[in-house]
Amino acid sequence: MSQCHRHLSTLISTLLLLATRPSRTTLAFNIPLFASSKQQRQPTKIFSIDISETAPRDIAPLLQWSTDVGIQYDLTLTTASSDDGKEDVYAITTHDTPASSCVLYVPPQVMLSTKNAAQPFDNSAAQLHPNELPAFSLFTQVLRHYEAAATNGSNGSPYYDYLNSLPRYYTNGASMTDFCFGCLPPYAAGLALEDKNRYKKFVNALESVSDLSDEIKRHRDATRWAYNVVVTRYQQVMVSSDEDGGGIASHNNNGLCLIPLVDYLNHGGVHSNSYVTYDEEGGAYVYTACDVPAGEPLTLCYGDPNNPSALLARYGFLDETSDATYCKYIITNPSYEVRNLGYPHAMLFYKDGSISQEVWDVLLYQELSKVSTDNDGQLANNFYQARINGNVDITSKYHSQYWEYTLLELQHHVNSVMDELEELEIGLVTQLNMGREGAERHPRLMLLTRHNEFIKDIFENVEKNLNTMFS
Repeated sequence: MSQCHRHLSTLISTLLLLATRPSRTTLAFNIPLFASSKQQRQPTKIFSIDISETAPRDIAPLLQWSTDVGIQYDLTLTTASSDDGKEDVYAITTHDTPASSCVLYVPPQVMLSTKNAAQPFDNSAAQLHPNELPAFSLFTQVLRHYEAAATNGSNGSPYYDYLNSLPRYYTNGASMTDFCFGCLPPYAAGLALEDKNRYKKFVNALESVSDLSDEIKRHRDATRWAYNVVVTRYQQVMVSSDEDGGGIASHNNNGLCLIPLVDYLNHGGVHSNSYVTYDEEGGAYVYTACDVPAGEPLTLCYGDPNNPSALLARYGFLDETSDATYCKYIITNPSYEVRNLGYPHAMLFYKDGSISQEVWDVLLYQELSKVSTDNDGQLANNFYQARINGNVDITSKYHSQYWEYTLLELQHHVNSVMDELEELEIGLVTQLNMGREGAERHPRLMLLTRHNEFIKDIFENVEKNLNTMFS
C-alpha cells in the first residue's frame, strides 16, 4: 500500500459515517467553503487535460480532492476492464455495510449545478427545447472549466482533478457513427440518433454563449466529451422542504447537477443497492438500500430497467440483468389515449416470452380505431373508457371479439423485428470475422452485437409463446 493510500485510509477512518441512517443534525458537518478549501491546496502540476478516447484517466488524486473540498465518504474506488477492454472505475464498499447506512455526503457547493448558475447565452439558444436548457447549462459549465483547467490546471479550475478523472471513451448515442446506427434495429437506432442530434443542437447553440472562446466552441473532441460527461452523469435534484411550516413536505426541482463521487456509482437496475436523497440545502446523501458486503459495488438505478435500448442510447451500456424489454412497437404520433394505455414504457416483452397486458391493450385500441363504424372511433373510445375505468367485463369482451386481429398484428410485428435482427446479424458477423481490423474500425461493435443478441433472445421466446396461441 502506498503512503498516499495509508494516509487516505487513516483519514477515511476518522470520517466514517454512522452504520445506521443518521439524522440530518448528526450529518451537519463543518464543511469549509469550496473556494477557500481549494486555496489551501498545493498547486497541481499545470498541463492540458487529454480527452482523446485512448487517453488514460487520472483517478489517483480524486479521493484526496474529494476530502479537500468537503466530501465525506465511506467507500473507495476500484478499476476494472469493461467488456470492450476499456477502463471502468466505480465505487465499492470498504467493509460490510448494513442497510440504511450513509456512505457518501456531497455538500451542495461542490456540485456543478444549474441552480442559480449564470446563463450567458442569448435568445439564439431558443432553438433548444426548454427541457434541454438545464442540460445545456451544465454542458457550457463543463466546457468553461475544461478550457480553464486545460491551460492552467487547478489554478484555472477548482474542478481540475475531478474533470481529469472522468472517462474519455463513450459508447452512447452521441458517440456513435453512421455505421453504429446501421447496426441497430429501428427503435434503438432512433433513440441513439436522437442523442446524436441533441449533441449537434448543443454545439450549434454554443454560438449564443458569450464567455466561451471560438476555439473551444469549435473543438469537436471537447464539445463531444463535455456533452457525454453531462448526459451520462447528471442527477436531477429534488429537494424536500416544509416552506409553509404546515408539516407537509413539498418537492422542489433544484435543477440538474454533476455530483462528484455520486457519479461513480454504477447502474444496478432493479438490483440497485443504494439510493440518493437530498437535504433542504441541496446536499446529496447516498444510503444503502440493503446490507452490502465488503468489496461489493455500490449501485444506483439510472433509468427504466425494462428498457435496455434507452439505457444504451443515453449511457452507452447494456443492462443484461433486465427482466424485460420494450416490445419495439412504434406508433407515429401516438394519441393521448394510446399513451395513457401504456405506450411505450409499459409495453413489455419478458425474458420468459410472456407479454404485458399493455401490449394487448394498445394493439386492440389501434385495431378498433381502424374499424369502420357509423361513429368513427366509437369502438376504440368505448374500449378505452372501459379500460381506464377498470371495467374488466367490457374490456375482456372486446379482447375476445377481436383476439384474432390483435394476435395476427402482434405476430406480424414480432416476425418483422426478427427479420431485421437477422439481417443486421449478417453484417455484424462479417465485421466481427475481420478480427482486430474490424474492432479497430468499429470499437463499439461488440456492444451493439450484444444488444441485438439480447433483444433477439427475448423476441424468440415471445415468438414461441405466440405460436402456442395459434395451436
